[in-house]
Amino acid sequence: MPQTPSFILPSPRLLPSPRSRRSQLPRPSRRRARCRATASASPRPLGPFPSVTPVGLGTWAWGNRFLFGYSPTDDAALQQAFDTALARGVNLIDTADSYGTGNLNARAEILLGKFLADSPLPTSDVIIATKFASYPWRLTPDSIATAAARSAERLGRPVDLGQIHWSASKYAPWQERALWDGLALARERGYVREIGVSNFGPKQLVRIDKYLREEKGVRLATAQTQLSLLMRTPTEDGFLETANKLGVGVIGYSPLCLGLLTGKYVREPPRGPRAVLFRSLRSEALVEKLREIGERKGGRTPGQVAIAWCLAQGVIVITGVRKAEHVEESVSASEITLSREECAELVEVARAGKQMIPNSFQTA
Repeated sequence: MPQTPSFILPSPRLLPSPRSRRSQLPRPSRRRARCRATASASPRPLGPFPSVTPVGLGTWAWGNRFLFGYSPTDDAALQQAFDTALARGVNLIDTADSYGTGNLNARAEILLGKFLADSPLPTSDVIIATKFASYPWRLTPDSIATAAARSAERLGRPVDLGQIHWSASKYAPWQERALWDGLALARERGYVREIGVSNFGPKQLVRIDKYLREEKGVRLATAQTQLSLLMRTPTEDGFLETANKLGVGVIGYSPLCLGLLTGKYVREPPRGPRAVLFRSLRSEALVEKLREIGERKGGRTPGQVAIAWCLAQGVIVITGVRKAEHVEESVSASEITLSREECAELVEVARAGKQMIPNSFQTA
């Protein structure tokens, strides 16, 4: 068993159970997921968490040289972005033990732990979510629990939401049960408060939720899914409806398609692998429609409207930020209310083009 962190959570027996905490919250709406015309700026429940800001902070780019050209010289700007997010009231930050490439693996967790420790603002109410990679060598429940303990050490505090980063069912189905048991074990040992998944489709979501409830006596809190106007699958394959039925909170990631829907790269794609993807998607018409609706909303940017569309699906959204201005733009998107007609306009234009490549680990 790994060394117990000095700040470890009390035994789960001393914490409110997910079942009792859930009973205090309104059940998620089972209305049609697409094109809700609702105001989105107010905090909303996310599974057992009663009040979460609609837009959270994502850290995929922190330490990622391959896609985002990260350099340690970026750290000051990243810390400024973090401080700006807290100042704007953002209370959900998502990271992962695999964020960071090469010898910078886990760099995002390390930086986040440093920024939390150095912050002049209170951080005790900020929900820290991380994800544990389904590496092929993580074959036992203890290996996931150990990963959770190491994440907590890097973050310098307990993990509020520990998530399996992706399902192994496509390439190593025999590994799945160990991953699921490992989540429950991490919670039992007090390394995480709540547990969730990422990149699970509706069928796999039902399976893990049933298993955890019936075999482990715990509830699945959340499920992350890739969601944007160019990745509408969760709104069309029953994922959102399934999560609502199960009482599982949904977090949508990559709402801007790696920055494509900001409109900044229509004429000149960024350097690196993203350029190939952006050229293949040919998103000019969609960006123009986002821009048009943004003008109707008082000069909002295409990226803000793209985020607002995701929020209109009734989910919490996490956006990747590297600069303070990214935070300001993303958080302000929660002030936009799109009508059903505007949502439908966007979907119609998006359907006329290509859809984003799904995450290769996404399951049915």
